[in-house]
Amino acid sequence: MNNILEKIEKRLDKIISNLKNINNKELKRPIDDLEGIKGTIITHDIVRLSGQIGWNEKKEGKYE
Repeated sequence: MNNILEKIEKRLDKIISNLKNINNKELKRPIDDLEGIKGTIITHDIVRLSGQIGWNEKKEGKYE
């Protein structure tokens, strides 16, 4: 699944870049929305990786 998220993130980067190059004020909101989606994907990856490393378990007190 991580591979799929990476592909989505790369495609979002390309779309955002293309939209920014158009330089139209009406595109500001869609660009912000797409960047928000990308942020959600990045956050999901961080949470997933923290679980693999064991940070989530330590935070929840499973190692106490």
